[in-house]
Amino acid sequence: MADFHAAASEHALNLLVLLAVAPLNRHVMQLVATELVPAATARDLSAILTSGLLVSMDDPVGVSHPYGSITFDFLPEVRQSLLALGESSQTHRVVALLDSHLAAFVPTLVGQARRVKRPDIDQVPAPTR
Repeated sequence: MADFHAAASEHALNLLVLLAVAPLNRHVMQLVATELVPAATARDLSAILTSGLLVSMDDPVGVSHPYGSITFDFLPEVRQSLLALGESSQTHRVVALLDSHLAAFVPTLVGQARRVKRPDIDQVPAPTR
């Protein structure tokens, strides 16, 4: 990750930190880039995809709808390192974006923004694959 941090553009690094909050597929990546890092370019997203920090899922998980399917994941410990670089306000922005745009396709995202701001163990959805 240090290599990416040293070589990547500021926009690519900002986008990568924000993507650490999200379940990853090309639709989610583009949504986060467009809405939260509008200065990021296709080159920045390409740098992320070719960074070696992500792996393509051989057997995508999640909802069958393209917006809800998880097709990429971070290598072990990368997501945690990226989340440590971010701020809670950034996390809230990503979660709110996903809640508002993807909840119709991914039921576990319904109310996610509210749960992140005010956690209540009784309202946490049951884990799924």
